[in-house]
Amino acid sequence: MKAPSRVILLTLLLIAFLWPKQKIAASTYYTPPVCEAFNMAKAVFIGRVVNASQKREYAYDDETGEPSVACSLEAVFDVIERFSGPPERTMNVWESGGDACEGVDLTLGEVYLVYAYEEVDKKLWAGVRTRSLRPTSINASDNQWSKEYHRELQKEYDDELEFLRSVSRKTLSGARIFGAARSDQKILDKNHKGRNGSLAGVTIKIESGRQSLEVKTDSDGKFDIQGLEPGVYKVVPESLEGYVPVRSIGWMNYSKSWKKEVSLRNCGCAQLIFELDPSATVDGRVLDAEGKPLAGVEVGLISERWREEVEIQDGNIKSFQILEGKTDTDGKYKINKVAPGRYLLGVNVTRPSAQSPYPRIFYSDVSDIKQAEAITVEPGKSAGPFDLRLKQKLEKHTIQGIVVWPDDTPAIGAKISLRCPGEGLRRGYDATTDEQGRFTLEGLKGYEYEIKAYWEKDEQAPNETGEAPLGWRAAASENERLTVADDAKHLKIVLSTQRQ
Repeated sequence: MKAPSRVILLTLLLIAFLWPKQKIAASTYYTPPVCEAFNMAKAVFIGRVVNASQKREYAYDDETGEPSVACSLEAVFDVIERFSGPPERTMNVWESGGDACEGVDLTLGEVYLVYAYEEVDKKLWAGVRTRSLRPTSINASDNQWSKEYHRELQKEYDDELEFLRSVSRKTLSGARIFGAARSDQKILDKNHKGRNGSLAGVTIKIESGRQSLEVKTDSDGKFDIQGLEPGVYKVVPESLEGYVPVRSIGWMNYSKSWKKEVSLRNCGCAQLIFELDPSATVDGRVLDAEGKPLAGVEVGLISERWREEVEIQDGNIKSFQILEGKTDTDGKYKINKVAPGRYLLGVNVTRPSAQSPYPRIFYSDVSDIKQAEAITVEPGKSAGPFDLRLKQKLEKHTIQGIVVWPDDTPAIGAKISLRCPGEGLRRGYDATTDEQGRFTLEGLKGYEYEIKAYWEKDEQAPNETGEAPLGWRAAASENERLTVADDAKHLKIVLSTQRQ
């Protein structure tokens, strides 16, 4: 089932909802725990659909004045078993089909577990965790993974009903607040392959009119308080030394304020994520051999543990393992939001680029990482200045070429991406073809690159100039590798793959 209106998601330690004042989706990338869905719902019950009618409503956009259509389904449920909500024998619940009138799928005669949420229109809308009570089927032909998935899903559904029935029988009591504290600015060392911004030791204060509690996050950055009385609670993290709280995120609320207020019913719960940023900075200047400032140079911090490596090759250090800054016209750089710890500071520590054409060096002015001097950043204190002197500049060369369609006609407005081999997907592009399909790029002598072109139809274009001769809406070339030895003037890239 789908939301009665717009739903936007934000990736958390889990994935949580992004903006407030959103209607709640029954099918999302993040399914909250039963206690949280129960806490937010106006009514929770098992019921059979005995009547249903689809409605189309027309409206006009306030800004553009353009007409729009919204579809919804009003379903009448015969209540079989009630867990919360008004003691009615029948319940009217709405479901949205969105602008395209799709996704309305409450089926006449079918039995559902319904979580109904009240919106500003005072209607009850079927929302997240609403589902049919048809048994989960496992076929003999299913593979082992599929069988295990369905077994786990059925167990989750059984536990969900057991929880709701225990609440209804009043054999359970007490509310719960749980979650985590984290920072996206933690630099990962060479042994980490992904984000791990957990913050241990953050004090979480939880207060209501009758209770006041404190708990510290554990080694995984998590906290959990159970057995709370129903009521409204203020939840506030105390700043960890060297960190500043910046925002809090919950299932149905994203806020730039780190203070949170949640309303809990008996047996309900709320999950909260608190984000904190380090407050320290590292700064300095980058100069050339004559002591003149260099602008546009990329300066980065990495974990001291990289010094254990025999040698650093291009691409060894990933973007999530580094904090970067860039020098201004005076050669000054500042790296913000640096967590306490010991680091190596360097220029072009991932790989030199045409925008920052200097060999990799580390503080203080050495190319061998084992000779690099580690710097210490203390909690909440700025470190520096750390100056770096670059004595050599890498040679740049021009890469010129043309992008064409399979019939050899020029591709106008194609995007060209030039990157290090093996570098993952990144946003943006480095050049766009002109009216003759031509482009110009810059690369560093002796360095290998991957080059790729892609094209998409511009729906806003006033004419058909540059349209794909084959009628394609989007296309891409194969990845091609090249090593820059000199100026390249006749590179030809063919858009050979239609993209859907």
